[in-house]
Amino acid sequence: MKTGALRVQAEQVVLTNGVDEAIHLMCCAFLDEGDEALIAPPTFFMYDVSIGMMTRGLVKFRRMSRWSFRLSVFSKRLRRGRS
Repeated sequence: MKTGALRVQAEQVVLTNGVDEAIHLMCCAFLDEGDEALIAPPTFFMYDVSIGMMTRGLVKFRRMSRWSFRLSVFSKRLRRGRS
């Protein structure tokens, strides 16, 4: 199959009825009860809703300030949660 300008195969594309559905499908596909999901607010409210439907493990990562995000600290928090 010929690919488009983005070089993406049709099998790699998911069409949804808006971002809310995309977030929900992502959570359904990747989260199980007992999993931890780490987000960094402010973000879409649907992350809270959809993650909460799949697991109780929603963790909100606090930013250092309104305009900064410490990826290294976020990454350490992710690694700490792995078993």
